[in-house]
Amino acid sequence: MEKYILTPKLRNSYDGSIKPRRDISDILTSKLLFEKINYPMYNSQLTEFPDVNNKVIDAVEPNSVIYFQYPLYITSDFQIDLIRKAHMKQCAVIAIVHDIDSLRGLHNTL
Repeated sequence: MEKYILTPKLRNSYDGSIKPRRDISDILTSKLLFEKINYPMYNSQLTEFPDVNNKVIDAVEPNSVIYFQYPLYITSDFQIDLIRKAHMKQCAVIAIVHDIDSLRGLHNTL
């Protein structure tokens, strides 16, 4: 069983959204021997990552664990597609949650 971490490939940001993601990726790869896989974080990057979900699934071994960092600011259909394809390859998918706007009162969810 292999372990993978989906890592946003982004330049520096001044809003604090990137550093925690990079820190987690760096710790998991250096200390726990995870393998990084670049993955889009924003809808605007989807053109830079054509067919990325298929490429991710092709790169991972069956019965592996794929960690992704939530939230991703891409369409939920795209994220669900990745999870579905991972499950078809008998891979577990685990989310590392950085922020949920509804818990901060930014969106009405009830």
